[in-house]
Amino acid sequence: MNQDLALGDSHVFAWTLTGSDLDAYVEASGDRNPLHTDDAFAQSVGLEGRIAHGLFTLGRIGMALEGWAGDSFALVDLTARFAKPLYIGDELRCDAHVAAIDEVAGSLVIECSVESSRSEHTLTHCRAVFRRH
Repeated sequence: MNQDLALGDSHVFAWTLTGSDLDAYVEASGDRNPLHTDDAFAQSVGLEGRIAHGLFTLGRIGMALEGWAGDSFALVDLTARFAKPLYIGDELRCDAHVAAIDEVAGSLVIECSVESSRSEHTLTHCRAVFRRH
């Protein structure tokens, strides 16, 4: 664990979704749903264009939180509700804070608010649980 983390500590992570990010995830996951691969199809169902996979977004957040928690902790649970789509070119901002620390159990809980540059909450109820290993 980042030994300096304390209850209430906060950190902000941000990145911009690129077309190459989305293409790489399509290849890695094998999920070729046209919502993620075809702008014309996505627009035909009322979206502005192709959207990021929810699990890609959640995975990026998990990676960022793991880096903040530090090497002595392992991510054991990551949950969120997918609320709004994330489009290519959108910036994703994750405001994270340490919500609980249990020194006896060796656990750390980080909760986050995840918003796009469109001021939409892309993920809600985002919570990560870490255990010391």
